[in-house]
Amino acid sequence: MSMPIFDRAARALSAGALALGLAACEVAPDGTVAPTRGFLSGLVGPEAGAGLEAMSDPNGGTGVEPPAAVELARGDIVVGGLEGYCIDPRSLRTSRQGAFAALGPCARIVDAEAPPVVEPLLLTVTVGPRRRGIDLPSAETFARLTGAPARPAEAPEGFVLVRLDTGGDQALEDGDPRHWRGVFQQNGRLVSLALYAPRDSVLAGDQGQRLMIEVYESISTLSDRSNAADAAGSGG
Repeated sequence: MSMPIFDRAARALSAGALALGLAACEVAPDGTVAPTRGFLSGLVGPEAGAGLEAMSDPNGGTGVEPPAAVELARGDIVVGGLEGYCIDPRSLRTSRQGAFAALGPCARIVDAEAPPVVEPLLLTVTVGPRRRGIDLPSAETFARLTGAPARPAEAPEGFVLVRLDTGGDQALEDGDPRHWRGVFQQNGRLVSLALYAPRDSVLAGDQGQRLMIEVYESISTLSDRSNAADAAGSGG
């Protein structure tokens, strides 16, 4: 691959439609972007676009070992625990309204030309602001809200997962149009996941579904553990 694995993704996603779309905003036929009404409104902040823009590094990799896990949104959300995949530190963004992080193969984040050790992918995590009474949609409703051909997928209770049939090739160089999106509630925040993979990758199929579930379960476990530790430390 002649450019960093994230380079084209960063340029395409930060350009507008997909940067907001991966967090389930609505893209009108004329290309304008409007916040999704209802349960997803307010999820996307400027940190998502800024995080992806920062990953468009003409020099490729970071040259340093990336973190395997990070705390987002004042520690409410912890992302990590995936063997072979790390957080690109250039993508990290946080604000009062939420946070954003992108993950990929650890070796490729360090050196864009490194040989693959795990399946290449771009996985994004977008965290919304704290809210009360978050109601998740059904998988069918979530599929409809994506605004693209999509099908609901089986997932654990509390995690809404769909596979989209188009759009993934706009995020990765030679990417597969099929990609995955999921949403769940964690510690009073809405968390949105998106997974993009190269064309014909097993991650565009059932293996991507399994990985999305693994990411969801990892974030839930790590975040619960972190919040329990904070509560214990404060005597709560």
